[in-house]
Amino acid sequence: MNSNKKTAIAALGQQETQKTPEEKKDIAIKVSNIISMNEVTVFLGDDHIKDVLRSNYNRLRHLFDRYNVIIKDKQDERIRLMKSFDQPIVILNRENPDSTPAISVPYNEYHRMLKAEKNAELFKAEICVPIKYRQFIIIGYVQVLHSKRLDLNSFNLVGLAASSIKKEITDYKNYEESTEVCRVTSINETEVTFLHSLNKHFSRIFQMGSVVILDLYSKDIRLTIKVNIKGLKPLDKYFAITGQYVNMSIDQYEKIENLLDPQSL
Repeated sequence: MNSNKKTAIAALGQQETQKTPEEKKDIAIKVSNIISMNEVTVFLGDDHIKDVLRSNYNRLRHLFDRYNVIIKDKQDERIRLMKSFDQPIVILNRENPDSTPAISVPYNEYHRMLKAEKNAELFKAEICVPIKYRQFIIIGYVQVLHSKRLDLNSFNLVGLAASSIKKEITDYKNYEESTEVCRVTSINETEVTFLHSLNKHFSRIFQMGSVVILDLYSKDIRLTIKVNIKGLKPLDKYFAITGQYVNMSIDQYEKIENLLDPQSL
């Protein structure tokens, strides 16, 4: 962080200590929609998620020999592959490895997995697009299998179906998630501290060393990140929660930089 940003954050800290409680101005950054990574799979079996699966059951069934929407609380071999390579499975023609596009899990890795499956010879092509919960956890996938070769138009169709299902699941405000709007009291390029009340979600979400997903936002910037809980400090009405960023992407770091910009506060 450059000297201007450090000066801006230091000045904010001075404002917090110099003003009376009535005059104190909050940093205009908030945290909300918090869920423990351990709790993400818990809500996958509830009635709303089952309704999402039912409503999408026949979506592309008429176009392919086999169409499945799969939600799992444990990773199978396809999820393992897509997670390892951060790519969908796009095998357009099993008989022609060179037809596998660069956007796909490598053909040789896919073929190695396929050797352990029964009746794999029934289908010539397979596409699997992951369903991610808030961009972090693969909780399932949309899969199509076909007896004839497929093309990238088929992949685009499957991708649209997966995106729609992902949005329905992500938009669902499940009971495992805290939607409390929390005031950020300190933030830098490695961690954030915010205030959270001792509500019904607190003990389930916040434990030392646990990893949580949360939304961090200001008026103009919003991002979803993972943090490792490094501090739980009791105050009069709240707990001060300190979380260290985990596995941040370049885009996420850039948004953090923008949040630290004095013009964004």
